[in-house]
Amino acid sequence: MYIVRLTGGLGNQLFQISTALSISENRSNSILVDRSSFFKDKKHGGYRLNHLRLPEFKKYNPNPVVRYIVKILDKFPVLTVVTPFFFHEKKYSDKVKQIKSGYLIGYWQDHKYFDKKFDVLKKYFVPSVISLQEERLSKFIRSCDSVSVHVRRGDYTRADVIKNHGICSTSYYKEAIDIIKDKLTDPHFFVFTNDHQWVADNLDGTFSGACVTYVKDHSQEVDLWLMSQCKHNVIANSSFSWWGAYLANHNKQIVISPYPWYERPQRGSSDPSLSSWMRVKKR
Repeated sequence: MYIVRLTGGLGNQLFQISTALSISENRSNSILVDRSSFFKDKKHGGYRLNHLRLPEFKKYNPNPVVRYIVKILDKFPVLTVVTPFFFHEKKYSDKVKQIKSGYLIGYWQDHKYFDKKFDVLKKYFVPSVISLQEERLSKFIRSCDSVSVHVRRGDYTRADVIKNHGICSTSYYKEAIDIIKDKLTDPHFFVFTNDHQWVADNLDGTFSGACVTYVKDHSQEVDLWLMSQCKHNVIANSSFSWWGAYLANHNKQIVISPYPWYERPQRGSSDPSLSSWMRVKKR
């Protein structure tokens, strides 16, 4: 039996459940999900996996002793801790693939944990509800030389987030878009953002000479799915758009990713970008 602790937004939850599915050999009935972090933290919409075509997972409610142990383990900045029950991941470790049961705690932001399950994950990570309008948009995206551009602002503009995580600058997006325009004859940009005014004020002129569609008014799950329909991707330093690019996996796909991913690597986290992706300075 595997218990996986879910935290953060949709992108983080996808990393966590993907690792659990991979090491359990896709036996969803052997996975319990700990949603207790969402009792207080709902800033990213809380638990999101029930909006995808995933199996239904049974809930695990940690008792006070387990919660205390997890709290203690979280105080270690980079240490990977393995016990007979707890696997607390702070950086990539092959050891996780060898455990037969346990409580998985961490971010698991490394594709090596689940690459072999890509086809299964791509089937699962589709919104459970897709409207006719969204299906039509998906078909249009697949019909052209589509490029998703993810501009994440919102919580990323907070001083504490900028200090630790950083935010992609105007110059990052301008350079990335110029690279795409240089490499593709007729790109069509699809912009996904939580700050349309910032994009209008800072990037509108950068798209000059190319077709642009601003994607609005969809759920998180639909936005991510639509990103994955695009042939090419310009991503933010965000696990959300990371998944959009990773699931796209198109032939001759161009992905432009920011570096450094973190201003200060947190909890031993490393840059999750794939080696085939192009890197552009984020500021």
